Amino acid sequence: MVKIKKLISMILLCLLALCFSSCSYVQKRIDISGLKDLATDITADLPTGSPEKLQAFVNKTSLKKDTEPVSDIHFTISPLTKWHIEHPSGDKLIMEQITFPSRIRHKNGLDTTVFYVYRAGELKDKKVILWVPGAGVSDFAFRFIKYFFFEALIRNYNIVFYVPPYHLERTEAGKKNGEGLLTPDHERNISVLLNSVRELRTMISYLKSNGVTKIGGWGGSIGATILLLTGQMEEFDHINIMIPVINLDTVLFKNMYMRDAVAQFEKSGISENLLTQAYGVVNPIKHQIKINPNRIQIMYAEYDQLTPESVMVTFAQKNNIKKIIAYPRSHTTMLLTYKLYDDYGLFLDSLDGIK
Repeated sequence: MVKIKKLISMILLCLLALCFSSCSYVQKRIDISGLKDLATDITADLPTGSPEKLQAFVNKTSLKKDTEPVSDIHFTISPLTKWHIEHPSGDKLIMEQITFPSRIRHKNGLDTTVFYVYRAGELKDKKVILWVPGAGVSDFAFRFIKYFFFEALIRNYNIVFYVPPYHLERTEAGKKNGEGLLTPDHERNISVLLNSVRELRTMISYLKSNGVTKIGGWGGSIGATILLLTGQMEEFDHINIMIPVINLDTVLFKNMYMRDAVAQFEKSGISENLLTQAYGVVNPIKHQIKINPNRIQIMYAEYDQLTPESVMVTFAQKNNIKKIIAYPRSHTTMLLTYKLYDDYGLFLDSLDGIK
């Protein structure tokens, strides 16, 4: 019975992929639907805050200062009870969950930071990839992203996977997976992104204290946003970003599906200029990438409605990134591209000859 269910599931996924690959219109409409949902999320319960309060918040906020790793913190290590995989080489794979207190507040108290660890042996002297997924990551998405894990594991990397706030185990009580990441409260949204960077930096500090010397990064969508911001303070061996949200203005304000949202913010006294300034603190487009551009790869979707192709190409040119691959997908359907996983493996192979 289990085998039949798996077969049916695979057939449905193949049919879905065939449908999407043959119709760019459908793919774009799925992205647009997501943008409309986002507009609804960030305009619910308006107004929130005041322009004076938001300006004061911006004036005192610093990417470096407000993402300092937490010191003197207790890390809890326990067996990983989900997302089990086998090492592609057949080697023994240790799967753990590492947690520590978060500074992100839920209605019922402080959140808990969660990472999944996949390691072959000890962390010391091993290569690690810090894996940062995008909004909406779910148990279903694991059916696809595990193939990225396999490409890394077979090349002797260990995986440290970040659970984003408001997702999976971090879902707020009474809400859906991912609900709460972006809200009408701009200060809160920015603080969540800053604290996400803080959590990555805290984990990087932990890994270094355990003898890890090389840490690469994988970031998808807004996970790429968080990873790129982290790279302003932390040194990565390499970075692969997929459908990255590299300009928050494009997603949140400067697209036709957000016009009503921006108009509502304007009515409450918060201008688009102030919003651009406020989110500029956590907007990757405002920063120059510090890693060797030859050790960065961008995988982007040609039909992406969140980050248009022109924006992506301009970003790559600005940062002198030559490894940029386009796929005939939209933002939402990107993981249906199985060529992604082979391309990622080839990118990892290419790093040995690049200093």
